[in-house]
Amino acid sequence: MLYIGNALTHSLTHLLTHLLTHLLLNRDLKPENLLLKTKTDDFDIKIADFGFAIQTKDSGLQTQCGTLLTHSPANLLTYLLNLFT
Repeated sequence: MLYIGNALTHSLTHLLTHLLTHLLLNRDLKPENLLLKTKTDDFDIKIADFGFAIQTKDSGLQTQCGTLLTHSPANLLTYLLNLFT
């Protein structure tokens, strides 16, 4: 089981590093947006759904976006509080 986790973590890290070298941020990364390339290799994955993706030159992102149910509790609370202020 540890091998599976390591292999998936390695694949995902490789994909995210590739995106970051091109200054691309997905901003809606969740299990539902990870796809298998083939039926025979469980570790060869693709990232899907770049609807919220942006290309940025800095790290000063201020826009709340993504799927609310996959946000951390702190981000969700901040989002909800901002709705009423």
